[in-house]
Amino acid sequence: MNRAKKLAFCLLTAVFAFGFSSFNNHRPYTVYRYYKVDMTYPNASDYRGYVYYSGDLCVTGGNLCSALWSINDPLPAEGSALPSSSNYMGGVIHGHVEL
Repeated sequence: MNRAKKLAFCLLTAVFAFGFSSFNNHRPYTVYRYYKVDMTYPNASDYRGYVYYSGDLCVTGGNLCSALWSINDPLPAEGSALPSSSNYMGGVIHGHVEL
């Protein structure tokens, strides 16, 4: 019985360690909202035409206003274009941009 208790304790410890590490795993990416200011590239997953602005620029009406993107860079500069290496994250907001 003592062996069964030790095995159960080891399994429980392993489960807790795995669960704790999965919640503490630091992701190097940060999600930012970029605004679709150039509709030459209307596809929501196309990084071209997206620009970063810190404020809320979405206005109802229109096709595509903004989308969330995960980038590896620090906080982008105001008015900077979305880097081509970004991964599309979804979070699309429909409407148009009011600059």
